[in-house]
Amino acid sequence: DQADIQIDTLAPQRPTLDLLAANDSGMMDNDDITNFNAGANGIPFTVTAEAGSRVIIKNGENPIDIKWATDIVISGNDLRGASVSVSSSGECTVIHESGDNVHFYNNVLRDCTVGIVTATSGGGASYIEVDGNTFKNVKLGIQNRGGGHAEITNNIFIDVARMWKNNRNNRSSVSTSGNRREK
Repeated sequence: DQADIQIDTLAPQRPTLDLLAANDSGMMDNDDITNFNAGANGIPFTVTAEAGSRVIIKNGENPIDIKWATDIVISGNDLRGASVSVSSSGECTVIHESGDNVHFYNNVLRDCTVGIVTATSGGGASYIEVDGNTFKNVKLGIQNRGGGHAEITNNIFIDVARMWKNNRNNRSSVSTSGNRREK
């Protein structure tokens, strides 16, 4: 048997960051300069990168803050050191404002108050999948309060006070299997 192997010797293209035209308030509508103040909602933008690239976006509070997005895959990241502020409790990842169908695979979430939280604002997430991640030194691994369903499987929880919490005052549900706690 013979296998064809192709080696990509070209460096990946640098990702581009583009403000939405409605928020681009510079001298031109495409200069990516803004004075738009969205407060806690952030500034909407698009990122374009070569397939398979890793793009890191840090907003100062939560390493990942998902809003108005669907079909998201977050994989192979080291998420840590979220900041506690007036608008954040120090979560590593927040899914809200209609973030939906979000998949977390093989990430490390550490040194945060909560690893992943689905928030109730804007409808929350109707489905999240959390598989093969390591939660380390967080008070609460996963908090599902967004009204949707969470599949929590094959994760490792190290020095975590509580692995997950499902708020019962809404329609949230959780299915779990293969998770383990370590000291």
